[in-house]
Amino acid sequence: MNRSQIGAAVLSVSALAGAVSAQTISLTTVATGVTRPIAVEAPAGDFSRIFIAEQRGSAATANRADVRILNLSTNTFNASPFLTISAGTVGFNVSTSSEQGLLGLAFDPNYASNGFVYVYFTTASVPGVTIPGGWSGGVSVLARLTRSAGNPDVVDYSTFRIVWAVPQPQSNHNGGWIDFGPDGNLYWALGDGGGANDSGTGHTATFGNAQDLTNHLGKIHRINPNGADGFPADPVRNYAIPAGNPFAGGAQPEIYVYGVRNPFRNDIDPATGDLYIADVGQNLWEEITVQPIGNANGDNYGWRCYEGNNAFNTSNCPPAGSLIFPQLVYGHSSSIAPTFHTGCSLTGGVVYRGCAFPELDGTYFFIDYCTGSLFRSTWNGTALTNVINLQPTVGTLSGVTSFGRDALGEVYICSQGAGSVLRITRSGGPALADCNGNSRPDACDLRSGVAADTNSNNIPDSCEPAFPASLVSPSNGQVGVAVNPTLAWSPSSNAATYSVVVATDPGLTNVVTSATGLAGTSWIVNPNLSQGVTYYWGVTAVNPNGSNASLPSNFSFTTITPPPCPGDLNGDGQRNTADLTLFLGAFGKCPADPGYNAAADLAPADPCINTADLAAFLGVFGVPCP
Repeated sequence: MNRSQIGAAVLSVSALAGAVSAQTISLTTVATGVTRPIAVEAPAGDFSRIFIAEQRGSAATANRADVRILNLSTNTFNASPFLTISAGTVGFNVSTSSEQGLLGLAFDPNYASNGFVYVYFTTASVPGVTIPGGWSGGVSVLARLTRSAGNPDVVDYSTFRIVWAVPQPQSNHNGGWIDFGPDGNLYWALGDGGGANDSGTGHTATFGNAQDLTNHLGKIHRINPNGADGFPADPVRNYAIPAGNPFAGGAQPEIYVYGVRNPFRNDIDPATGDLYIADVGQNLWEEITVQPIGNANGDNYGWRCYEGNNAFNTSNCPPAGSLIFPQLVYGHSSSIAPTFHTGCSLTGGVVYRGCAFPELDGTYFFIDYCTGSLFRSTWNGTALTNVINLQPTVGTLSGVTSFGRDALGEVYICSQGAGSVLRITRSGGPALADCNGNSRPDACDLRSGVAADTNSNNIPDSCEPAFPASLVSPSNGQVGVAVNPTLAWSPSSNAATYSVVVATDPGLTNVVTSATGLAGTSWIVNPNLSQGVTYYWGVTAVNPNGSNASLPSNFSFTTITPPPCPGDLNGDGQRNTADLTLFLGAFGKCPADPGYNAAADLAPADPCINTADLAAFLGVFGVPCP
C-alpha cells in the first residue's frame, strides 16, 4: 500500500495528554496553518529558530514549495519564506504527485561560515538528464543554495547549483531523506523507483532496482557535495566520492548501502553517528534497521528478496546469510513483538538528544502513518528494545510525514493531516534544575550558550559560588617584602572578577587598602605600605552572577625594615663617600631589582631608589649617625 492510497485510513487528531510512568510525554503545537509539512531542521548553533519545509502548495501554488522560518520564542513565522522552489526562483517547478515535491532539507555542518543549504525535490525534467521512454516519475534533484550575504533569513537564488539529478520511473518511492553524517559527507536516500514489487517499467527485470548495483534506485548514497567535481563531463553530477565508499570502484561509486524499498525518513544519531533506516514496506511488513557508525561496508538490506524478515521474491537473490535484516518489524495484519501493533506505512523518526527531557536521551521515536500511533524505543547496540506505544497517552496523530530536531536536540513532528508541527515536550515528572529561574532547564541554557559552565560541572556559573582562589605570593609569613608588593593568586574556575583586601589584622577588618573588580590574578598594592609592618591579605572570587566565594585562609607578610641609620649604607656609623658609592650603585633600583639596597630608600613614600632618595641622602651626608 502506497502513501497515496491510505488517506482514508488516517484517523483524526484526538486530545493530547497523559503520562508515561514517572515521565510525562505530551505534544505541544508550535505551528499551525502549515501546508504539507515535510521536514524540520535547524543549522548547528541556531537555537532560536527552526526551518519547516512544505512539500508543495495547494491549488494555484501546487507546483511550488517553501521553506519557512519559525521563531521559537514567539512561535511565529517570518513574513517571507527562507527559500522557495519554483520556476521563478530556481528555474524548476516541483512535481505535484502525492509522494513528490520538496522532500528533503539539510544544512551544511559549516553553515554558519559557508551558508550552504541543501534541498531534495522532484521536477518534470532537468537539462542534461535523459528520461528513458515510458518513465513517468520525472527527475529527483539534489541541489545547493547559499544564504544571502545581506540577509540571513533568505537564500540567494543566484547561487542555485544542481549537485545531482536522477530520473525516476514512477512518481512514488522517491525516498526523500538527506542529511550530513559525522564524517561531513551528505547522505541521500532514494527508493526503488516506484510502482509495486520493484518490477515493471524502469525496474531491472532479473532482481529489481534495489539489488542492482548499476543504478541509483533503492539505495542510500554518500557523497562529498563540497569536494572537487569528480564528474566534470556530467552537468548534473557535481560532487566528490568520499574515501572509503564501499563501491568507490564500481559503476555507481556513490552507493553506501542498498536493498531498500522506500527509505523515506531516516536519521543519523547526532551523539553516536548510528544510521537509523526506516524502510516503508510493500503489503505486509514495515521495518527499521540500525546501522552502527562505520559498519556499513556496502550492506545489502534485502529488498526485493525480502520484505522485513520474510521472503518476498528470492529469484536471482544472494544468500540470505549475506543480507542485513531489520531489528524491528511490524505487520499490516500480523501483531508481533516488539510493537504488538498493526499498521500500514512507517514514518521513520529521530533519536532524542535534547536537554529538556534527559530521561529520554537516546530514545528513538517513530510512527505509523495510517494508525497515527507514536512509538518510543531504545537501541542497545544490537536491538531496538523498550518499545512503547504512546497512543494511549498522547492520542492519535493525523498523517505524520516526518520528524525533526532543533539545534538543542528537541524533537518535532510534522502532521500533514492537521497542517501543523508539534514538539515532544515534558509535563509532570521530576522537576528539572532551573537555578536561574528563567523557565528553561539549566541543561538547555548551557547547551545554547545562554549560561556558561567554566568548570564543566553542568551547573551554570551564575548559579554557584566561585571557588576560592589560592594565594600564591608573597608566601605566607614572608619577611622583607617591598612596600608596594605584587600580590598574586591562582585563578578560580568560576570567577568573573576578584577583590583583594590588605589589613593589619588576621580578620581583615582593619583595612589599609583594597581593590575590587580585578580581572586578572595579580595586583600591585596601592598606595604604598609602611616599612617594618606585618600585614594580612586575602582574595575574594566573584562569580558572573555577583556571588562571592568564601575567603580562603589569609596570608601574612612583613614589609622591609628601615635601616637604623638612613644613609649609612655600609653600617659603619658614618654617612660619607663610601655610602655615596653604594647609593649610586643602587640608584634606579626597585625592591624586585638586583642590587636594590633598602638602606638607600630614604624617602619611604616610594620604595624605588630615585632623586627623592638622593635629595634625602644629600641632606644627611657627612652627618654621623646618632
